[in-house]
Amino acid sequence: MKHYFILLISFLTITFSAQNINADVFEINYQTSLNAKNLFKYKDKILFTGENINGKENVIWAYDKPTQKSYRVKEIETGWNSLFMSNTPKFSLLKEKVYFAIANSPNNELWVTDATSGGTYKVFEFPESTYVYDMESFGDNILAITTSKGLYLSDGTTGGTKIIQEITGEIAPGISYYNGYVIFGAKNANFSTEMWASNGSDTFKILDAETNNSIYVYHEAFGYNVGNKFVFYARSGNGSKDGLWKFDADSKKASYIAESKNVSGGVVLNDKLIYKAWDSQYGGRIWASDGTSQNTFPLNNENQFVTSLSNQNFLMKNGNSVYFFPTIGNWNTLWKTDGTAEGTVATNIVFDNNRPDFEKSFPINKKSVIRNSNYNQYWLLDESENITPINNRFDSSIEEPGKSFFLTQIRSMEMSYFNIVLTRRLFLFSTMEIILLEVIPKVSKKCRMVNLFLQQLMQKAEMNFTL
Repeated sequence: MKHYFILLISFLTITFSAQNINADVFEINYQTSLNAKNLFKYKDKILFTGENINGKENVIWAYDKPTQKSYRVKEIETGWNSLFMSNTPKFSLLKEKVYFAIANSPNNELWVTDATSGGTYKVFEFPESTYVYDMESFGDNILAITTSKGLYLSDGTTGGTKIIQEITGEIAPGISYYNGYVIFGAKNANFSTEMWASNGSDTFKILDAETNNSIYVYHEAFGYNVGNKFVFYARSGNGSKDGLWKFDADSKKASYIAESKNVSGGVVLNDKLIYKAWDSQYGGRIWASDGTSQNTFPLNNENQFVTSLSNQNFLMKNGNSVYFFPTIGNWNTLWKTDGTAEGTVATNIVFDNNRPDFEKSFPINKKSVIRNSNYNQYWLLDESENITPINNRFDSSIEEPGKSFFLTQIRSMEMSYFNIVLTRRLFLFSTMEIILLEVIPKVSKKCRMVNLFLQQLMQKAEMNFTL
């Protein structure tokens, strides 16, 4: 039998230099092989998924922060061992409820929950052989559901969940929302991806304001809300205008801003889009734009400063700066920019590891996670550019002001394996608020042994805690 514990650690109570951490340890659940996944913040609770006693991943759970206890919300019976496509429910918040998609047989389904059993039920059943790929909500306005048969928009009701009839091709990665419209890319009959916009009742292709022709994107259709403008990367039909465009919801068209090829990794900082792009003279560089042609410019003049590939040299906003690792000189040196050429500089942080890069951001708390190229070392970067080793990979995380909830599983950790060196690293690696631990076995006497061991461990690790 396994035990799950929660280690609560506040961002605000951490002293990095001394490694002192105030922590509370709570047992989350008394079930065998829960295998908790997919943390999602909902009001004063944390929703997550887990397995039933037979090992089927088909249970919605909730951790109640006021009582510090977990409870089973609902077990959903399906014909599959896992309830969720690609092992994730794609939790999305809409109108004070949480929506998620499940893989049932023969059809995928849209469900909703309010963290109660009675409030967890099926909303919509997709047609046969329609598979849900992704799902994202935009405030309390609309839920966009990417499927194998096109794009569905939903208001959270059965009757209000409808496919966009005008779209018959594959939906490109990257869906955005601006001025009441969901903006996305969809393939046409020639397998070229065009830009579209829809609010559910009004669906149209975004055209070039100058020529009234279609605008095309490459593999991804990500767009960015920059101040009061919506900016995206695309090209004209003949390829003469390849760069940033600005969408106007009133005219339903887009205007060409400036040339910027192979745009990727966009981050909005102080009403500026910071992004990577390629040009024939310098190769990959860092650029900034406020959505106008006169204020779109490079932030550096070094050759091949970054790669324009979307899966390398990630840009990560942290506080009032955007951080990144360049591809020139010492690849292990962390750089930052404030959106100006003068403010694009190297920091004093150098990693003793080949090609580190960013893994995850905690924007509310202005912290980011950096990992090495082998994905086996992790560090936490804060707004003051302090670096703290994490030393373990996490599976899921959420945050709120002053705290972050961090899930990781310690597999096959028998009682005999507990020792000060191993377990001290386990508790000291995280500056987050919640860690779920698996502890074997579940016997009341040994539970007391675990609690006593944790008390002794915390004292040795210079931690304050309560059980």
